[in-house]
Amino acid sequence: MSAVTLAGPLEDRDTWTAERCSLDRAIQLIGNRSAVLLMREAFYGAHRFDQFARRSALSEPVVAAQLRHLVREGLLEQRPYKEPGQRSRNEYVLTEKGRDLFVALVGLMQWGDRWLATEGAPIELSHSGCAEAAHVELRCDAGHRLELDEVVVRGAPRRSGATAQGYALGDRFVARVAVGTPKLSSSAASPRRFKWCDGGRKSEWSQGPVGQ
Repeated sequence: MSAVTLAGPLEDRDTWTAERCSLDRAIQLIGNRSAVLLMREAFYGAHRFDQFARRSALSEPVVAAQLRHLVREGLLEQRPYKEPGQRSRNEYVLTEKGRDLFVALVGLMQWGDRWLATEGAPIELSHSGCAEAAHVELRCDAGHRLELDEVVVRGAPRRSGATAQGYALGDRFVARVAVGTPKLSSSAASPRRFKWCDGGRKSEWSQGPVGQ
């Protein structure tokens, strides 16, 4: 069966859980259809409420609720504007956090083009600089395109001040898509230390007993 390779302390799947999974967190934040459609329209240039409602074909109450959610989560921000003779209103602008979602949604769209669009892809993406087709794929820092069974998932080093370990994809940790905490016995008396290698440079991080 084709799957990623779990390495290091993640190799035994019964010893850890993905309690702080970043994929899970992302799905919880943006996983409903309405939010995804509104983000699509933001990427297509929608700024104002009526544009979001008309282009997404969602009801106005749903659009209002989802825009509040996306603003609250930091994917969009409100900016006031005023038409001549009209009262002041807010428009919605993509934040850096929101723009970062574009690659993930393009990847999802590509999957839909391949497996769901039986009549063919409805749109194409290209680079404005050279007019070549644009697409999303997983590559390591050395430029190799990775298939599923070529990906190694291992514990990422703990960031300064962070309390959770990250699990990274690729041999140089270029695509962090899930985080979690190795399961340790509450009776463990001393910290466990794990090592990882990034392009020949070795680092290490430690995990103490549960509750520390």
